[in-house]
Amino acid sequence: IVKDISPGGKKATLSSSDGKKLELNGDKNGIAINGSDISYTDGSAIANPSPTPVHRLTTPNGGEYQIVLADGTKVWLNAASSLTFPTSFADKNERLVHLTGEAYFEVSKHKSKNGRNIPFFVSTMAQKVAVLGTHFNINSYGENNPTITTLLEGSVSVTVDPTKPVILKPGQQALAQGNKIKVQTADMETAMAWKNGRMEFKDANLYTIMEQVSRWYDIKVEYKGDFSKRTFNGSISRNSNLSVLLKILRYSDVSFELVHDKETNTNKLTVKP
Repeated sequence: IVKDISPGGKKATLSSSDGKKLELNGDKNGIAINGSDISYTDGSAIANPSPTPVHRLTTPNGGEYQIVLADGTKVWLNAASSLTFPTSFADKNERLVHLTGEAYFEVSKHKSKNGRNIPFFVSTMAQKVAVLGTHFNINSYGENNPTITTLLEGSVSVTVDPTKPVILKPGQQALAQGNKIKVQTADMETAMAWKNGRMEFKDANLYTIMEQVSRWYDIKVEYKGDFSKRTFNGSISRNSNLSVLLKILRYSDVSFELVHDKETNTNKLTVKP
């Protein structure tokens, strides 16, 4: 490795339905929505946010960010993810947001003027999750991977077929792919590692590990050889430089070559036996 690669950090873009985009401050943890007012969570102002009723928060590879929605719901966005949301839930029969990528939700209960609980829905390409007030994580990266919903507390309904909703209990996760849902006991430590600032792997193959590495360190990964039969266990801080992770994997006889392409300003990691 000629030059080490630093880990990701606080990076995000706020887009509005009128086409306006704002690069958010990387020194801030997140943003808070209060009707037409959008500010950072520490109370400082955001320069010229758009007044449109729908916005999208997007994190790039190597980025993560937080948002407090208008109803008080807290959302943590992982790298290469986006959340589309309204700036207000007033006079709505439901609270609906759209997710791509991965996010952790702490949903606040919200009542209408007549005292009715207003449900909260998270829609992804593969499924729709309905909740009232609960804590859960949704991982929905890519069409080839199942969408994984992990429930920490409360109750959620996961739907791919409107006639067959699946109710999760705390400690369970649903794997949705196509028109099928598989429910299993969740490994909470692994599922929530990213939100807790760690990369955690248990019996994971190298391709699964490198998917996370590619997103968090913003690198392209290629392979020379077949690693499908090998599994790995380990944990490192997401604040670690890439060399720390590669050094650990080298103890398991996995070799790497890291090259920086000056023309495209990208880093390519080649994995070798």
